[in-house]
Amino acid sequence: YMLRRHPRPTPVPSTTPCRCFCTMSGHKLVGYRGWALGEEGVARAWVEEGYVPTLAECMTGAYVVIAISYARSGEITRFQARAIRRLYPGAQVFGRRDYGGRLRPLRVRNTQADMS
Repeated sequence: YMLRRHPRPTPVPSTTPCRCFCTMSGHKLVGYRGWALGEEGVARAWVEEGYVPTLAECMTGAYVVIAISYARSGEITRFQARAIRRLYPGAQVFGRRDYGGRLRPLRVRNTQADMS
């Protein structure tokens, strides 16, 4: 899972039970991403209505919900998205984008073609 080419960003999977990774370029932190797994109804409610799921609702499911994400560039954002797709092939990915307080739901179709 880890790429070793420098300066290409490298995801470093967390060793804790949470689902997250940091993206490094050499020894420099250039991004991070955290997510939960859930069922479709919970994922849609979270991104579209601001529903706050319980811990139990975030532990398993066929849908990936991006809870937090930071990247220093669009290249790193795309790199992180590909890493999530490789971890959960075929899963639909949900998230929210914040445009200065205006939230926009984000749904990504996760196909084999998206992983290149």
